[in-house]
Amino acid sequence: MDYGGQSCPNEFIQRLCVFIESRIMASSPMTILLLAVCLLVTASNAQDDILFPFGEGSSLVPYGYVCTKVSIPISFPFFVQNYTSLYVCHHGVISFSQQNVGDHAQAFPLGFPLLAVYWSHIRPTSQGNVTYRQLHRISSDEAIFDRAETVIRRAFGSHLQFKASWMLIATWFNNTLSHPRGQGTTSTFQAVLVTDGDLSFAIYNFKELAQDLFQTQVGYDAGDGTTYYSVPGSMTDQIYSIINATNIGTRGRWLFRTDTQDTEHDLGITAPLFDSYSSNDYDSSSSDITFDTEPPTINNCPTDVIIPGLSTRPVSYTWSPPFFSDSSAGVRLVGGSVPSEGRVEVFYDGQWGTVCDDGWYITDASVVCRQLGFTGATNAWLSAHFGEGTGQIFMDDINCDGNEKRLQDCAFGGWGDHNCYHAEDASVTCNTDRSFNNSYRSVVVVFGCLASVSNECHQDGYGTFSVGDTEVMYNGTDKSGNQNFCNFTITVKEVNLVCPLNITLPTEAGSDTTRVNWTEPVLTGWDETNFTSTAQSGDVFRIGSQRVTYHQRFASSLILTCSFEIVIVDVEPPTVKDCPSDVTLFINSTNQIPHSWVAPVFSDNSGQSVVVVFGCLATVSNDCHQDGYGTFSVGDTKVTYNGTDKSGNLNFCNFTVTVKEVNLVCPLNLTLPTEAGSNTTRVNWTEPVLTGWDETNFTSTAQSGDVFRIGSQRVTYHQRFASGQILTCSFEINVVDVEPPTVKDCPSDVTLFTNSPNQIPYSWIPPSFDDNSGQSLDVVFGCLATVSDKCHQDGNGTFSVGDTEVMYNGTDASGNQNFCNFTITVKEVNLVCPLNITLPTEAGSNTTRVNWTEPVLTGWDETNFTSSAQSGDVFPIGSQRVTYHQRFASSLILTCSFEIVIVDVEPPTVKDCPSDVTLFTNSTNQIPHSWVAPVFSDNSGQSVAVLFGCLATVSNDCHRDGNGTFSVGDTEVTYNGTDRSGNQNFCNFTVTVKDTTPPWVEQCPDDVTIPTRLADQVGYTWVPPVFSDNSGQPVDVVFGCLATVSNECHQDGNGTFSVGDTEVMYNGTDRSVNQNFCNFTVTVTEVGLTCPVLEVVPASPGENSSSVFWKDPDVTGWDGSNFTSTAKSGDVFEIGTRNVTYDQWFGVNNLQLTCSFNVSVVGQCVNDKTNDTRHGDLSWLATIAGTEAKSVQRCELQTKKAGHPKATRNCSTAASPLYFSWEDHVGQSCGESEDTISVEQVVEVPVSAGNAKEVAVFLSKQTFSSSDSSDDNVEDISTILDNIVKAESGDVEVTEAVIQTVANVITNVQESQGTADSTTSSAIVKSVEQQVSLTLQQGGNVSIQQETIHVKAVSIDPQKASNGFSFASVQQESAGSRSPQEGSLDGTEVKTFTNASEVPKDVVASIQLPASILDHLPPAFANASLKISFIVYADDTLFQTGVKNLTSKVAGSVVSLAVEGVELKNLTDPVVIDFKTPTNASEEDLDTIQCTFWEFGSEEDEAGSWSTDGCKRADTPTDKVSCECNHATNFAILMDVKGQKRTDDGLSFTPALDLISQIGGALSVIALSLTLVIYLSIRKLRTGKSRQIFIHFCFSLLLLYLVFLAGVDNARGSGGGCVFVGALLHYLTLTTMMWMAVEARNMYVSTVKVFPEDTPLYMVKAGLLAWGSPFILLIITLSAATDSYRNEHYCFISPGLAMYLGLLTPIALILLHNVITFILVMRSLLKVKEASRSEQITKRLQNAVGISALMGLTWCFGFLAIEGATFAFQLLFCLFNSLQGVLVGVMFCARREEVRVAIAPYLRRICCGRECRLPIHRDEKPTSLTTSQTAPNTMSTAPTTNLDISVSASPREAETEIR
Repeated sequence: MDYGGQSCPNEFIQRLCVFIESRIMASSPMTILLLAVCLLVTASNAQDDILFPFGEGSSLVPYGYVCTKVSIPISFPFFVQNYTSLYVCHHGVISFSQQNVGDHAQAFPLGFPLLAVYWSHIRPTSQGNVTYRQLHRISSDEAIFDRAETVIRRAFGSHLQFKASWMLIATWFNNTLSHPRGQGTTSTFQAVLVTDGDLSFAIYNFKELAQDLFQTQVGYDAGDGTTYYSVPGSMTDQIYSIINATNIGTRGRWLFRTDTQDTEHDLGITAPLFDSYSSNDYDSSSSDITFDTEPPTINNCPTDVIIPGLSTRPVSYTWSPPFFSDSSAGVRLVGGSVPSEGRVEVFYDGQWGTVCDDGWYITDASVVCRQLGFTGATNAWLSAHFGEGTGQIFMDDINCDGNEKRLQDCAFGGWGDHNCYHAEDASVTCNTDRSFNNSYRSVVVVFGCLASVSNECHQDGYGTFSVGDTEVMYNGTDKSGNQNFCNFTITVKEVNLVCPLNITLPTEAGSDTTRVNWTEPVLTGWDETNFTSTAQSGDVFRIGSQRVTYHQRFASSLILTCSFEIVIVDVEPPTVKDCPSDVTLFINSTNQIPHSWVAPVFSDNSGQSVVVVFGCLATVSNDCHQDGYGTFSVGDTKVTYNGTDKSGNLNFCNFTVTVKEVNLVCPLNLTLPTEAGSNTTRVNWTEPVLTGWDETNFTSTAQSGDVFRIGSQRVTYHQRFASGQILTCSFEINVVDVEPPTVKDCPSDVTLFTNSPNQIPYSWIPPSFDDNSGQSLDVVFGCLATVSDKCHQDGNGTFSVGDTEVMYNGTDASGNQNFCNFTITVKEVNLVCPLNITLPTEAGSNTTRVNWTEPVLTGWDETNFTSSAQSGDVFPIGSQRVTYHQRFASSLILTCSFEIVIVDVEPPTVKDCPSDVTLFTNSTNQIPHSWVAPVFSDNSGQSVAVLFGCLATVSNDCHRDGNGTFSVGDTEVTYNGTDRSGNQNFCNFTVTVKDTTPPWVEQCPDDVTIPTRLADQVGYTWVPPVFSDNSGQPVDVVFGCLATVSNECHQDGNGTFSVGDTEVMYNGTDRSVNQNFCNFTVTVTEVGLTCPVLEVVPASPGENSSSVFWKDPDVTGWDGSNFTSTAKSGDVFEIGTRNVTYDQWFGVNNLQLTCSFNVSVVGQCVNDKTNDTRHGDLSWLATIAGTEAKSVQRCELQTKKAGHPKATRNCSTAASPLYFSWEDHVGQSCGESEDTISVEQVVEVPVSAGNAKEVAVFLSKQTFSSSDSSDDNVEDISTILDNIVKAESGDVEVTEAVIQTVANVITNVQESQGTADSTTSSAIVKSVEQQVSLTLQQGGNVSIQQETIHVKAVSIDPQKASNGFSFASVQQESAGSRSPQEGSLDGTEVKTFTNASEVPKDVVASIQLPASILDHLPPAFANASLKISFIVYADDTLFQTGVKNLTSKVAGSVVSLAVEGVELKNLTDPVVIDFKTPTNASEEDLDTIQCTFWEFGSEEDEAGSWSTDGCKRADTPTDKVSCECNHATNFAILMDVKGQKRTDDGLSFTPALDLISQIGGALSVIALSLTLVIYLSIRKLRTGKSRQIFIHFCFSLLLLYLVFLAGVDNARGSGGGCVFVGALLHYLTLTTMMWMAVEARNMYVSTVKVFPEDTPLYMVKAGLLAWGSPFILLIITLSAATDSYRNEHYCFISPGLAMYLGLLTPIALILLHNVITFILVMRSLLKVKEASRSEQITKRLQNAVGISALMGLTWCFGFLAIEGATFAFQLLFCLFNSLQGVLVGVMFCARREEVRVAIAPYLRRICCGRECRLPIHRDEKPTSLTTSQTAPNTMSTAPTTNLDISVSASPREAETEIR
């Protein structure tokens, strides 16, 4: 810490200053006084204080041009590179690469790195020198490091936690210049290099400077040509004033950060700060020194501010920076509203005074403003503008030229010389721009800001801030180091404006608008709103969508905007006017009828047009028009007008045009024949039918019944309608002449013969015709003669062969005909051949045999045919004519012929047609294939034309002759053979080329893992894979990528990837759909490098170096490592601190991670011995340098300071190469001697290796001679044992004393018949194990035998443990066969066996290590011995659980096993532990034995417990108990001791009681079940209050027996099941007892009280009491003591407070109530007199038994089972209470008269009609009794179980029965 710019000069003053610094914040008078003392001492040598300590321990730099090389034990960062060596030069330079930099300064930049401290031509003097000193951070140098860190932390506010590990102090002391400008002037200056291995700084201290004739350079140069800095004035004459300047507020001191190019970023002051006072202000001769302890004052410190902002972008904010001023500046402004204005006051002679305004101008005011750090003044005010001051007026008549640094430098009349009043006080207003002139400021302000964007938060009052709290800090430090702070918080609150959801509303009825209301937006994160919006809630909106936008404006100019849509929808349909009605039209035909109408008019509330869609179902659609007209067909035609407005709302106008067909249907035309022989006839008909109309008014042209002549006449009817429409129909009456004419002289048929084709002539007489109509006839002649003109009507003609019909057809005027027909037959004699024959050839031949019938000769019977071929001849393919001739005797020859055509219909045959073939590709494009071409032949013997076809890819390579090349796929090869007849045959086969080979993938990238330091995306490129196919065809490649930014992941091999796994997929598919994949994963992992943190490593005593080992840094997010480091683990480090840097290089993306840590090695003073005049020889153990050692020898126990060291001694640090040394020891007094000392006193005695033996021996003797086993005494012993163990003395004698002590404690506890505290006993066990371990580790085997504890600890070769190394506690040979007594190991010894088979069978206890233990040993045990310890405790005295176990105990010894350095747990092969079978143990006891281990408690609950986890019993013979555990610790066996045995004869009565309980309970279940069945089945028996009580009692008792028999033992070990059974037994016991109490109350009322009670709802109340109150009590007990129901031996509540309060107390109270009631009832019954004495005694005895049973009085036997009478009363308890149900059944079923009477009818049915009678005693009265039952007890310590039952008759009935 600096004081007034000075530092403390020597060690004494340093310590004084450190003391003051630790107290300075208190500002007490004492600290001020001490500060004055420090400064007074340093005032005479103030120039020295700027320098850091040098000289002692420094190395001398020889004079010369060559610099001295200094090796650095730590890497020193100097801008772009780290250096492990440097050069200290005579010429005021420290170089990092050049050993000769020259003696003349050069201007920057240079080509090499250096620090120009004061680069000038320096030469040493006899009194001067150049030295350097390296410092590693050790305790003796802490003050120097603190001093350097204080300088750095004050200047760099962002590095307040900086802690240096190495320093170099280079000092140029009292040197002269080779070419000085003045004589006798020397230079003293210094460079201090400071680093922590990461950050580095250079401090220049200038005490005294000489001016060189040549130029001087001050600054630094990184050597890269761009990074350098020259202090202003370098290379000029002004540089010599640097001694009075600074850049950190301390005159003559400069500070630079040298590990980064951004050297001025973190520096509080970026420009040189020249001292604000001149040397004339200090009078060295004055003895009065003024100390500045007042902190700077702050004006205009901003207050905390809350700004609204968004999370998506920072918020800009500006403020007026606070203004710091200090009295040391000599001037201040007072009275202004802002720091930049006010009344001018100056500081002089320890007080403030004003300035007179005489001659006060703007130039004077500007000097004041610049002195205060402003750039100038804007106003120079007069006449106390900012108010009058008080006190002195110091300055008047000021006359400044404007260039002065201070107002005090201006000309004025003198201090205090004035002629003014305060009304003339001068004032100023300074320029308030944001530029401050730091060179004039007297307060150094360090600015700090936690803004999210650090480079946007500026000291001059503006910045950008993210959401959250940002603390802005201004720390002002004046020249004296006083500080003041201005801190304020800028809180950016995230605000948001949330508009309402979009609103959709319908228009108001009949309108195109609607009024809309909504709630204002919600402004989150801010309280005040000033919304502006484009619309207001309640405004009217038209149809459509309109956006409403809200704006929230904040004072910070932030505007939040949100908007929502208001959609007004038109849901009102259009209106329709003048919609036509339905109309009906009439038509008398199927034609259409026209119709017109007025078209409807559509309108809409929106005022906009309506789109009308017209529809019409008219037959002719184009004649039906929207504008109101159309033509319509018969039927209904729907005309629709569909109007749709702009919002899609619909309305309709529909009407129907119905066209009805009205028709007049006349009769059908009438055709009637004339009457016979007449040309007329009379005609009758029906009138026409009018359809579609009801009324007729026909008119017609003729009437039915008129006579009509031959011919046709039309009769017309007319129907006239009122509308004038006329329907007309007509029909024809045709009177026809149907009587044919008559014929006379008609010729007959005639037959003529001819030899065709000649004709034959013939003639006849024509016939004559006549008609009834009297009209002429029309005769038509017809003749079928071949030549028609040769056949004439007048009776002649010529006729051809065949029948010629000659016809005369006479037709009258009516068309009636009559015929005269006759036939002239000319017979033709003709020869008719068969039809042409077409046949196929015979199969496989070119011919066929043809058969046919002979020709037919017509007109002649005999034939004599001749022909050109005969039927049956063979004909070849082709057409041939066959001709037949018939010759007649008359020389007439008839000829006929026909064609025989033989056709070839058989297709050609094909031989050797190839089958389909499948080929597989190879690496070529196509695959060749050849085949045998098929052969075509034809039955015709002629050649076959063959057409060849092939679908090969290259057609000219597929040939007919049987070869070709084929591409992948199916190629059909076709041969088509056609013979001369056009018959075809085919040979087709398919050549399939299958490409089963997937495409080839080349250059498929491998999976790649890319490291990244941040979670940003990482760019990566790869060579895309190349797909090719054996087909030579292109492969279709599908690309897929799961990159975070999909459009940045490209198939051509580049993309950006986020942290995580991204699978890049290339899927290639060939033309055969074969696929191949190239998938690889790009894994971006966020990596980090974490260096180890090392503790200080002590070197071996006396050594100045040590090998230091550490683990390599942890590379997170990456598997491998390729570290490069400045040092390796195992390297030798000299004493001191050195920084080790590790670099991890990732070749994938050239990422480099760096971390570093410090290796600190401290020295140790060696073991030593000294002699003390008081204490004699003293031993000193090796001690770390810088710490105090305590002598091994300690004060004896019988001294006042027992256990304290007899002497102390410092191992101090020293400079290299000594590093450390012992100082003289300082003897200590042990105080007065004590006559006696107790255990309680020794508890407080410190124990170390020097007095551990003394304490242990004392404790063993003390415990041997004292039998005090109280908890306090044992606890003290436990504490002392723990202290002994912590002393870590492995001396065997110490261990023997400890074991002796533990044995004494065990014996004392046994003899006192008490138990040790659970926590204390566990602590003693731990101490024993730890002490044995210490001795074993320090090389000593242990074999200790005490009466109650044996210890054996050995070191063996691990290989010897492979056969089951064992420890065994066996009988000593001298002891013979005598077994040790319980609680003692007397007569036994512990032996070891390297082979498990060697262990004797008769052992007290043994432990066998598993053979597989070698598998669990760490690698360090490969060449080391195995250290194993075995401890045997005689009993479990030290193993107390804290909870008394009444049901089990440790049977025999407790054994312990431990292997040093190996944690034996979860072993595959178990540890085998054998125990000798406990003596006097029955087979039942042996069955209850459990293998357990001791589980120590937690730190909160140190008491341990026995656990069975990981341990189990093995099948062993009866002479031992064998356990197997998968871990090693303390083992024992637990045996069930729940049964009690008689001690006098050794006979066990527990089994007998169990048997009685089980048999009696079973009989009671049967009896109670029969009783309940009988009582519930017979109405008479279940009515009445007493019987209902009895039924409840029986039911509760029955449930109790059932649960007891089924669950009390069977549910053991089931956890929750056992708790449930125990709780249920508890509940049923109490309910049974409660029903007994209810019955007792009922019996009392019935027998004792004169007027029995008649309580309403008695049974309801009794039921709630008897069933409900036990349930409440159970819930309370179960909630408070659930663990009491968890009993591993039986399922019932365990003895304890829960049983006493929750069970036994209620039973005792009920029994007391029932006993009193029993006495009262029996007293009442004794008054009843019977007829005879014997009968009286019998009845009274029966009453007593029954009442006692119902009242449960036999439960009293359970309370009497104590001490000597235990067995007797337990036997009575079991007998009476297990048979209570039987007694109830006998007394209230078998013996009760009314029961026998009620069940008699049922018994007769059972006896099948025979008379089965129960003995009924009419003279006996039924007895009402109360019974009590106790659940049987299976063990002597089990709690009794109570049952409660109640039965009796109704009160009156009971009274009668009893009496």
